[in-house]
Amino acid sequence: MPLIHPTALVSPKAELADDVVVGPYCIVHDRVRIGSGTVLSSFVTLLDFVETGKNCRFEQHVVLGGEPQDHAFNGEESWVRIGDAVTLRENVTVHRATGEGACTVVGDESLLMEGVHVGHNAVVGKRATLANKVGLSGFSSVGDGAVMGGMSGIHQFV
Repeated sequence: MPLIHPTALVSPKAELADDVVVGPYCIVHDRVRIGSGTVLSSFVTLLDFVETGKNCRFEQHVVLGGEPQDHAFNGEESWVRIGDAVTLRENVTVHRATGEGACTVVGDESLLMEGVHVGHNAVVGKRATLANKVGLSGFSSVGDGAVMGGMSGIHQFV
């Protein structure tokens, strides 16, 4: 049975593996799936249409599944998919994709440091490292094993 802090709000419709840990003041919405061994530290928010892999760690004030900042978005079902063994440090945001069934993706074993933003429809490859305050615009891509320096960004469609 997941270990859920008494101050956390977790929807009974959310799917949590048996060994998930949900810390103080976290919020987990209905259409969320959290993989085995994943830890939400505190004040983490997982909005609808978020799926995480196994053995992830999300630090304070991570927000996953915010609506895309895109004029073309019409409320369609789209997802955030986080791979296995991903670490998201404090204040990371990852937005849903634009387009029915589309996904914003963070690949396995990636590390996103404090304040990183991953925009709609972006893809972060496996084992990527994004240093503090990196910003990825919509439809951008970061390759497997890439390292991005702090406070750098990628424009949309790059």
